[in-house]
Amino acid sequence: MKLPLLPTFSTLVMLALTSTLIAQEPSREPVKSTPSTPQAPKPAPTGNVEVQVLPAQNIDAKMGDDARIKQMGFVKGLRYLLPIKWEAQIPDNPMRLAQINIPPLSNEAFGPGLLVITGGIGGTVDENVARWVAQFKETEGVPTQQDLQITNTPLLVTQVIATGTFNAAMPGAEPMNVPNQTLYGAIVQGGPEGTVFFKAVGPKETMAERRVAWDILIRNLRIMKKPRGELPPPPGPRAPTENGESPKPSQEKE
Repeated sequence: MKLPLLPTFSTLVMLALTSTLIAQEPSREPVKSTPSTPQAPKPAPTGNVEVQVLPAQNIDAKMGDDARIKQMGFVKGLRYLLPIKWEAQIPDNPMRLAQINIPPLSNEAFGPGLLVITGGIGGTVDENVARWVAQFKETEGVPTQQDLQITNTPLLVTQVIATGTFNAAMPGAEPMNVPNQTLYGAIVQGGPEGTVFFKAVGPKETMAERRVAWDILIRNLRIMKKPRGELPPPPGPRAPTENGESPKPSQEKE
């Protein structure tokens, strides 16, 4: 009778190593893929002033009528856009190039703001910013100032924002202090006819609601391709030819 063969020592070692490797091998379960969540665009850096830049597809939903352009305005070789409910008025001061009423967005009790556009004012940018801020008897926090280069234009805009009690009287008149007011100011340099000043003042609540509309107005300032006074006259009757016949109209398309 033959006895069964016993495994050798080397065989036992190999079996032990194989068992250890199998035990340490990680599980090969299928990896489940999770769809990536699209990230909302971050606001563009804008220096000292916080400006909310909305994605184009969300402007209508978040701004309502502010996203709908009513008309284009022209002043000193610049073109600006007005939202549909912003109302251009006849300026009640000869120093004003344009005057626009800014209605409240959600509550008539807030009261309207007023945008005034002027030009030909002397002094440096810093002096004019200081003059605007000095019109506040007191301010809530520190007024902010920011330089903005308008994309694809030579226009450089210095913006200033201040909130507090505003002196609404004309220069030289008795102070007329109105509390709870906000100023949005923009000094636009680089236009074809000199520096232009955009100054909007109104109740803090109204101006807060119109903050994005103001930003769109300023960022969409453009230089007119040709000043309005230099537009070519409409075509008139053609001069007769040498034989006295009227020339035939051109066959070229515009």
